[in-house]
Formats: sequence, C-alpha cells, structure tokens
Amino acid sequence: MLQLLRDTGGLPRALQRLFIVCFGAYGEHGSEFFEKLERKEVDFVDYFIKVKDCLDKQYGIKDYVKNNRDVATKLMYLCIEGIPIDPDKYVLDENNPALTIRSLERDKHIILSSVEQSDELFLINMPFYFICIYNDSLHIVNPTLVSKFYDERMYWEEWEKFVAYHEAFRTNLAIRLGKKTTTLRELYPNADKSDVNFDFSVNLKPLRVCEANEQFPLTNPLTEKSDGKEIDWQSGDVVVINGSSALELVDALLKIMMLCQCKWGYGSKKMPEGKVEEEDKKNLQNFYAAVDNERIIYLLQLFLLRNHIVRKSKNQIFW
Repeated sequence: MLQLLRDTGGLPRALQRLFIVCFGAYGEHGSEFFEKLERKEVDFVDYFIKVKDCLDKQYGIKDYVKNNRDVATKLMYLCIEGIPIDPDKYVLDENNPALTIRSLERDKHIILSSVEQSDELFLINMPFYFICIYNDSLHIVNPTLVSKFYDERMYWEEWEKFVAYHEAFRTNLAIRLGKKTTTLRELYPNADKSDVNFDFSVNLKPLRVCEANEQFPLTNPLTEKSDGKEIDWQSGDVVVINGSSALELVDALLKIMMLCQCKWGYGSKKMPEGKVEEEDKKNLQNFYAAVDNERIIYLLQLFLLRNHIVRKSKNQIFW
C-alpha cells in the first residue's frame, strides 16, 4: 500500500485517483478494502493498473506522448538519470517555444524539486504511474516488471530482474535520444571516481533482457529459458540473468564485461567492503577460468537495496 502511495509522487490528482479506486468516490468501499488488506487479498497490481488507466484518461498522457515522442523521451531521460536543469532556460522543442518545463509542471505531467545549494537548478520527478504510461507508448523496454514492485514475495530472483531491466531501460532510453557512444562514467555516475576504467568510451546498442537456464561462467554456452535458443552473450546487445543456481553475486553481464552484482539485504546487515573485494576476486578467477579471452575487460557493478557498505575511504563508492 505504501508503494502505491509513493508512486503518486505526491501529485494531488494522482493521490485523489488512488483513493477513489481503493475506497470509492465517497469512501463507500473503505471498510471492504481494509478487510481485504487484513486478509492479504488485495491485488496491488490490479489497483496500480486501474489507477494508471484512470490517470491516462484524465490527463490524456498516451495521446500526448504519441504526438510528442521526442519531448516525452527527453523528459523520461532527464527524470531517470536525475539530471538537474534550469526550467526557465531548458529547451524541450526548438520548434515549439511555448512548450516549456514550467508549462508541463503546470499541466501536472511532472514535479520539480529543487537542487541543494542552487536557486536555479531543479530535478524532474515523474510519478511512477506516468513513467509506466510513457513506456507503454514509447516501448523503451518490455513492460513486464510492474508486478514485481507489488509482489510481497519479491526476493532474490525478482531483484535481479529489476536490475537487468533497469540497465536495459537506461541504455535504450539514451539511444532513443540519439546517443551512440558514452563513457562508463556517464552510465554509472556514482562509480569509483579514481578508477580510470570508467573513462572508457563504449558504443551503445539496443539491449534486451533474457534469462539463462545455466550458470555463468561455469556453463558456456548459455540458452534462453523461454525458448531454449543459444544466447550470444558476447554480442553486447543482451543483459543476461543467470540461472537460479548461479553464484550468489554473479548475475547479469555485458561486454566490455560488466558484471552486475545484486546484493539483497537479508536482515539489513551491513556488508563490509572486504566482503565485496573477496567476492570480486572469486568472480574474476571463475570468469577467466571459463572465458579464454584476455581482450575482455572485467568491471564490477554492485547494486544494493540501500546504502549499507562499510567504507574504508570516502573516495571508494559503490552503488
């Protein structure tokens, strides 16, 4: 329930629509809703979709996105990447000077939040309902993960899927904006600032997510869980989710070779930095034992549910 509330982004109309869907226009379904909640019979995905559809009808979001695909893509990119902008100067569409960040805020498409230590720069926030509606029209990634945000059984496997789709989404969104190359530092702005590997420039390819039957790197080749076809993981256009028997921290992979390590915070215990380094060395040994290609560069990404790394140095940053 808290997630449904957070997904409104605090937008008053979105909150109002959520309350109407859950409790009725005059609160007539309130008792029934809370009784279902107590019995754990509430289908949160169903409520999310109903609110999303109602907001779309109320604001005409899909029609707006279809008629302004470039602007919508740019808004999504600014929001997802957390890029601060000056709403009074940023140009969304050179052919339509009347379309501004301020006008979209007034029309309730976005929310602006101020950046610390700046009177001019703001971050663009969009309710998650709107992000999903935008993606329904733009097809940045296959919209398959909504249920994972509301499944109370979201454990290890679903967290891996979220990270994989997040990686694909950000890359595909950048490509839609015309980007063909980027540095790893731009892709991962919170990476270790002292690591020169993140200054490498990489070509961007449209990414798709696939789940493997096997455990990488102990098994090679890999096959897709959906149809049994072989996965060309060296092509650079796939994010591979390892089979369920995979080593605990080796999950998705890209080439240069980006290994996304997903750490689920069981019991909210802190993860010592030494543990990260220990697992990294183990993964590196397993990788080169299975892949005979010295031209592949191995780089580690660590995804956590929350910032709970014990650091030795303030310059060492994980994300």
